[in-house]
Amino acid sequence: MKALSIRQPWAWLIAHGYKDIENRKWSTNYRGPLLIHAAKGLTKSEYKWVRLFVGLSIHKGEIPHIRLPEYEDLERGGFVGIATLTDSIISLKRTSVWHLPDQFGFKLENVKALPFTPYRGALSIFEVPHDICQQILGENYQEVYLAENPSTPYIANNFAGHKLAFETAPYDDLCGCVSTFLPAHLSEWRENPDRHRSMVKARLSNPNLPRSVCANCPICNGLGIKTKAVQS
Repeated sequence: MKALSIRQPWAWLIAHGYKDIENRKWSTNYRGPLLIHAAKGLTKSEYKWVRLFVGLSIHKGEIPHIRLPEYEDLERGGFVGIATLTDSIISLKRTSVWHLPDQFGFKLENVKALPFTPYRGALSIFEVPHDICQQILGENYQEVYLAENPSTPYIANNFAGHKLAFETAPYDDLCGCVSTFLPAHLSEWRENPDRHRSMVKARLSNPNLPRSVCANCPICNGLGIKTKAVQS
């Protein structure tokens, strides 16, 4: 899953539904779920500048009253929310008070604050491993995963049977789709791709196996396995 690291208190303003635009000097073609990461760094002068900006915007009637957390209370160095990145708007077409001049505005919708999860950020839009995403999102992980990976209709249309097959199958029969539901095994698949490839091909060559196989598994695709979905 994708994530973007944002300095506080901007990250707090986004996660709590106030700020609908994140400003960047660069654009992106990515559209979809985006974890909001609160960067580690924050100076008191930066914090005071944001308070001033928010205060002036409230005074002008451009935004509702907002009570920012104190400098010491802002969580930093971890995930604080999730949103959907729907557009990258050029400066000439800015309409939001949050969209600054000479910046691309990343339009953020469907925002939800999440319990703080410590994690080291990175520059630009970065990838977060499946196991960390499941830890952050809990029972909502599957819904978000499918929104980010619309090319997996087999999982979406046969979720209950697909999940059951991989939870009950013998360990040696598991396909790479296990990464979606049992991320604890993901590192083993990555460490031994040859074994994984031979197991998947063996399964697909035997149509009598009482297992469901998803040809759109991200691990299978990464290994270059081109097959059709098979379901008992």
